[in-house]
Amino acid sequence: MSGESMTTQEMEREAEALFISNKLKKAEPLLESLTQRRSPRGTYLLSCICESRSWAEAGDDDREEAAELLEMASAAGDVIASIEYLRTFESDMSAYETRINKLVPKLRDLAESGDVIAQEYFASLLLDVNVSEGVKWLKKAADAGYWLAIEELAEILYLGIDSEPDYPEAIEYLKKGIALESARCNLYMGYCSYMGHEVLLDYGAAMNYFKKAYKTGPRGTAGEAAYLMGIMYKNGQGATEDDKIAAGWIELAADAGYEPAFYELASCYFTGRGVEQDLDRAMELLTKSAEKGNEKARVALGSLLSLQRGN
Repeated sequence: MSGESMTTQEMEREAEALFISNKLKKAEPLLESLTQRRSPRGTYLLSCICESRSWAEAGDDDREEAAELLEMASAAGDVIASIEYLRTFESDMSAYETRINKLVPKLRDLAESGDVIAQEYFASLLLDVNVSEGVKWLKKAADAGYWLAIEELAEILYLGIDSEPDYPEAIEYLKKGIALESARCNLYMGYCSYMGHEVLLDYGAAMNYFKKAYKTGPRGTAGEAAYLMGIMYKNGQGATEDDKIAAGWIELAADAGYEPAFYELASCYFTGRGVEQDLDRAMELLTKSAEKGNEKARVALGSLLSLQRGN
């Protein structure tokens, strides 16, 4: 059935099913049509896609469009959009508290009705105040196949937030997320293979997972994956040691804004390992790293400045 021949309700069901299963490119045209039809949920989900694209590509235009769509969805009465709009833009705390106290019970009602997108969002609010309750709602949405809930739950289980890490259960959800092409799930499965957490230590497998995470993830995930690829090439883990390739991956991580890459890349430029030695570039990267709070970078920057003054 073509989009034009669908009723709004049919289109909402189809678009939401695609969104939940991480088929965002297929969902987007339907969500655009739903936005034209003034569908509150369709407009909200389209804002989510624009926001995720802004993180993937650092695009101000996408970020502005996401904000406009969020405002439209909120004005049209979407409960999740209304809460997110308040959390993002409301500066009057009295007005915020009054409205949020009216909206959260409606969100809970949606979650209890089986709305998996509401369940994941409700969980995200609860995680700030009650991790175990938040995890309970995440599991509901994850077990219903919602890729974002799967990704978030797997990360919590792997890291052991508010509890000990649960690697076996984390891997169960990571595999589900990988089947839905989740970049974060590929990243954490790479960590499992790299560290030997409940799977055989396998650097080659780790590299494959990190490469997938780099290719499909938003900037933060891609930057972390690129950094790990660089470290593995530097150490000869999963591939022949190659300083030039290592520096190239670490440069990609720094370009994506991944903070540990600034210090590592500064070291490459300071020593000339894998790149042509460039003390000015090293200082620039150390400054960025120090500004992000890296104490080793601050100390190294001081030493480099002293060295230059001595010359």
